[in-house]
Amino acid sequence: MICCLNPDCQNPQNPEETEFCKSCGAKLISKLRGRYRVIRPIGQGGMGRTYLAVDEDKLNSYCVIKQFSPRSLSAGGSKRAGSLEKSIELFNQEAMRLHELGEHPQIPTLLAYFEEDGKLYLLQQLIRGHNLWQELVKQGAFSEKQIWELLKDLLPVLKFVHEHHVIHRDIKPTNILRQKQDGKLVLIDFGVAKQLNATALAKPGTKVGTEGYAPMEQIRSGRAYPASDLYSLGVTCIHLMTEVLPDELFDPLTGNWLWRERLKEKGTVISDPLGQIIDKLLKDFVSDRYQSADEVLKDINKVPKIATPLVKAQVTGDESCQIPHNWRCACDLTEHLDKIRDLAISPQGKIFASASGDKTIKLWQLGRGKEMTACFSTLTDHCGSVGAIAISPDGKFLVSGSNDSTIKLWTLARDESGQLVTEKPLQTLAGHSDWVKAIAINPKRNLLATGSNDNTIKLWQFNRESEQLQTTPILTLNGHLNGVNALAFLPQGQIVASGSDDRTVKLWHANSGKLLRTFAKHSNRVNTIAFSPNGKILASGSDDGTIKLWNLLSGKLISTLTEHSDSILAIAFSPDGKTIFSGSRDRTIKVWQVTTGTALSTLKDHGWWVMAIAISSDGKTLVSGSGDHSIKIWRYD
Repeated sequence: MICCLNPDCQNPQNPEETEFCKSCGAKLISKLRGRYRVIRPIGQGGMGRTYLAVDEDKLNSYCVIKQFSPRSLSAGGSKRAGSLEKSIELFNQEAMRLHELGEHPQIPTLLAYFEEDGKLYLLQQLIRGHNLWQELVKQGAFSEKQIWELLKDLLPVLKFVHEHHVIHRDIKPTNILRQKQDGKLVLIDFGVAKQLNATALAKPGTKVGTEGYAPMEQIRSGRAYPASDLYSLGVTCIHLMTEVLPDELFDPLTGNWLWRERLKEKGTVISDPLGQIIDKLLKDFVSDRYQSADEVLKDINKVPKIATPLVKAQVTGDESCQIPHNWRCACDLTEHLDKIRDLAISPQGKIFASASGDKTIKLWQLGRGKEMTACFSTLTDHCGSVGAIAISPDGKFLVSGSNDSTIKLWTLARDESGQLVTEKPLQTLAGHSDWVKAIAINPKRNLLATGSNDNTIKLWQFNRESEQLQTTPILTLNGHLNGVNALAFLPQGQIVASGSDDRTVKLWHANSGKLLRTFAKHSNRVNTIAFSPNGKILASGSDDGTIKLWNLLSGKLISTLTEHSDSILAIAFSPDGKTIFSGSRDRTIKVWQVTTGTALSTLKDHGWWVMAIAISSDGKTLVSGSGDHSIKIWRYD
């Protein structure tokens, strides 16, 4: 694939040897400077995009490319020209600071800096790992041990930075990365760093920094000192300990920080030495704070027996069965900008689709590793959160439902180059009056079922000649008292099941619309349902934290699975019907043995609710999506 470098392109991935981008029409550049091959975007900012790239002159080693498009700011009068000038200045500053700071192992190394095709490019060392905000979301509040280790690890970096006459001016959790290979903290984003000299200290500067983390002298006048960075470090510490944003930890009426009160509310007590150090970091007046990182380190060294760091594994099971049955997280995809609400894998297992609260559907090539798993298309026609998707059994179509109350039919057919024939929907249907939250296609691909917050289920007929849906539903099923959250067709295709906010699961005859049975044992809303491959068992997951297995022939409850500690949001049977996968608000995925109801393994890599899961037809690939905006690919080896 070749990546389009137009920062506004919505679908930048193109087949090799394509001259112009199929999405935006921009001329494609195969390699920057004849050596840097751009793989895919990994971030977006006000000045441009950040890309993952390969340096072909350095044994195909990975690097990060920061792109800046000054032409996007060049028109629009003196105000725009001033913004352009300031933005270029900040970009140049980052290159200068990274060059000045040299080869410190905890600061990204500057590899190159150049202009090409009207854009500026800054190439940096790729830091593999995650930032402390992501770590906070995944693991919860930092313990005192972890805060001690953070200070011991990061303060020497700040000492080095300040000794090179640079002030960072934007210390916060998202600008501190933990390296994957050794757990060391890395300080990133020197784009607003300021040179430390007598002139700079005497003259007010531009007000740059992140509100809440930046001290008053920086916000009011743009002045910044080493003590300013130390203040931001203190704010970072209390945010990580309390899980509360800085603005909510400060009382403007009294001018007091409330972080100790928040910790008490959580039942957390910290030692006096740590409390005293943080209090001094957070002093209002610059002169009352620590004046250097070295001063803080000296106080830390006076405290005996500082604990060793607490490192949490990314994929774990219970202590008795860590990573049982060889499930491992092989890939982490973070291109969506909001919660992942649904997932679907094609029957052939070569692609999967993801639906998100960011109003998009992304289509992914399903490969064996992160470099082989790539988003090749983004579908953007919905004007609301996309909450439900399904791929047809023949793999030709995708159907989506949204809180814009519409249903859209998309083709998955591709041309000879591998691109979608069209990235616009073939049809848009508007039969529901509220959020479409559930979609299912029957095995013969002649019926579509849709469920909505309008309390109804609608059945739509596929037209075999046009291969499109009839524009009006053939049946509307009324019977649920509240919104419909989940739908599933029996493998034989004549029965459709529905789960609802009214705490029930209902079985309907798909041809007549007759209500066949109601299961009413859940004590809270039903979020997800699935049929076993042999059609004998129906599984339902609820906000009551349980999964219930029902015998379809007798209507009896077979068993209740109860080891999740919060709502069940997604379930799926393995293709052989022997196991069930479940995703929960407790941030875990569990693998259950159907015959015994035993939890065989627990996967704990997501940082927020696991809202969607899908299993491949060979049973060896599991895809999960979360409220942390990430998609994870799990492999069974």
